[in-house]
Amino acid sequence: MAQYATLPHILLIGSTGRTGRLALVEALSRNYTVTALARNPTSLDTLINEQITTTQRSQVHTVRGDATSESDVKAALKDTLDHAQGKQIVIVSTLGQTRKSGNPWSAATSPPMFMTKAAEALVAAIASLPADKKSKLERLIVMSMFGAGTSFDNLHCLLKPVMNYSNMLQTVEDHDGVDAVVRAQREVKWVMVRPSMLKEGEKMPVKSRAPNFRVSNSVEAAEGSPRDMVVSSGVLLEEVERRLKKDAMFGSGRRYAVSRRYM
Repeated sequence: MAQYATLPHILLIGSTGRTGRLALVEALSRNYTVTALARNPTSLDTLINEQITTTQRSQVHTVRGDATSESDVKAALKDTLDHAQGKQIVIVSTLGQTRKSGNPWSAATSPPMFMTKAAEALVAAIASLPADKKSKLERLIVMSMFGAGTSFDNLHCLLKPVMNYSNMLQTVEDHDGVDAVVRAQREVKWVMVRPSMLKEGEKMPVKSRAPNFRVSNSVEAAEGSPRDMVVSSGVLLEEVERRLKKDAMFGSGRRYAVSRRYM
C-alpha cells in the first residue's frame, strides 16, 4: 500500500449503507481518519466491531444525525472540523435510494427525494461555515448513478423506458435532484461518480471503457476526459487521493461501472 505524508480527514455520509460500509472499511484500512454521520450509530458499531482492527477503531468517530437535517449536518461538520486536527477535509456521500429487491419494478423502501433533501442540507450547512472553516473543505465526492442528469442521454435505448416507467423513476428523479443541487452551489468543489451497476463480488482491476462522454462547463475545468470504468467501491476514495495527485487504485468488494466527471 502506498504511504502518504498527509491524508485528508473524511466526513462519510451514508456510512451504514452497503457501499458506505465498504468505503468506511477501505478508508480505515488505508489509514484515513473518518467522521461517520449515522442515523443509527448502533448498526455502525456492529460493523466496526466485526470488520476492523482495534487500532483502526481509533481512526473513526461516529456522529448521530439525520443527513436530511441541516442542524444535524452542521453539528457533523463541526465535529469533523474538531477531529480533523488541522487536516483538509473531504466529504464523501454514499447515500442511495433502496428498493425491496434489485428488480426495477420492486417497491421503493426509501422516501422520495431524500437524497436531494440531504444534498440541500449539506450545502446549507457548508454555506453557514465561516470562511476559515470553509477553506478546510477540499472536495465533495458524491456517489451518483449512470442515467442521472446529462448522462441519461448515454443510456442504452432499452434502459431509458425502464428508468422512466418502472420504480427506478423515483431513484432517477432523486439523483437528478442531487445533481442539480450540487451543480448549483459554489461552496465546495465536487466530483460525481456515476455507477451503472452495483454488484457484490471480489474487487476487480480498473478497465477503461468508451472515453466519449460529454463534459459540461462547471465549477472547475475538467482534468481529463471522463471514462467509464469497472472498479470497486474504493473508487470513491480513489477520487480523494487523485485530488492530492496520488496514484492509488483499490477496492473493497462491490463492483460497478462508473462514469467519472471532474467538475
